[in-house]
Amino acid sequence: GMKCSYRTSILRCNSIEQGRAMIRWRAEWIPGGIEWIVSLSEVAGWSIQYIDQDPRTLSTFRWGGVRDLIARAVTQGNITIPCASVEGTAYLEIDSESGKCTRHKERIDTISEADGNRLLNRKVARNTAEFLDIRRPPNVDPDEWAGIVESRVLSGVPGAGALDIEPMDQTESDSGAFFLVISLVLSVAVTFLVGFLDQSEGSEIRICEQVSALGDFSYEQCLADIYK
Repeated sequence: GMKCSYRTSILRCNSIEQGRAMIRWRAEWIPGGIEWIVSLSEVAGWSIQYIDQDPRTLSTFRWGGVRDLIARAVTQGNITIPCASVEGTAYLEIDSESGKCTRHKERIDTISEADGNRLLNRKVARNTAEFLDIRRPPNVDPDEWAGIVESRVLSGVPGAGALDIEPMDQTESDSGAFFLVISLVLSVAVTFLVGFLDQSEGSEIRICEQVSALGDFSYEQCLADIYK
């Protein structure tokens, strides 16, 4: 899995004609909201598999999905985590004499999906907006750029607005919350078990740091429970 929070890679590079090239690229990172899951998985020794999200699939929240995710990690030792990613194509024109790039044009896949009204996934839309925020041209006003991104990428995507809440799966009941709590308690219990079995110095402290990140459980109380 990825060890760094952000990385880019070139997927393909083709020469269209003399002085012109087409480059397929990819940027990927771990979304800030799930970094604690990655840290917990590393402490527990779970194998992490990163997957891309389908931009054309409506993103809905399911308690059962969270429950199944944790349960599979606990019982099978592996966990699947959605990776934030953006792919695109860069078109370059190179001056044959100086070797300098004279024109640079880019086409981002998710923007094309949005233009065709095919972008439905809230998470993909927000990841793209986050990526575009750091790609803002230096001569463009931040507020103006934010408005362009809002209208071009986020507008029309269910739950993608700044104040929107991710749609809930209507097939589920409130009992999902109970199963989620049970799953989280079980995962934390297994994490502690791994820590006790790990004899390397400081393993318990690392576990307490991760557990305290979940909230409602202080770092000091964690250490007290371990060493009492």
